[in-house]
Amino acid sequence: MRPDLRAPHNRHDFVFVRDVARAIADVIEQPPPETVYNVGSGRSTAVADVVAAVERLVGRRATLSPPPGSPEQDFWADISRLQHDTGWRPVVDLEAGLHEMLSVPAGAG
Repeated sequence: MRPDLRAPHNRHDFVFVRDVARAIADVIEQPPPETVYNVGSGRSTAVADVVAAVERLVGRRATLSPPPGSPEQDFWADISRLQHDTGWRPVVDLEAGLHEMLSVPAGAG
């Protein structure tokens, strides 16, 4: 079954879960003043770019069919405070994270 993606041009902040866990551990190990942190890659990536990366990795095509006139969204995390207070930054890029995720056998974990 091919996914039908209706908002392929929307942009979101994709971050690998291991990087998120490391950010949480860094904050626990170096308790900064009470504050709120954004955790993410610090940049937005189009859903269509994620789909293209997955297509390259699995060798299959998806259907991208945005409705006419649908507004585009662009979201990303401002990670500057977290970087300043803890030195944290993501280390797993999108393509490497997808490759690792797609290489894990079903049910493993």
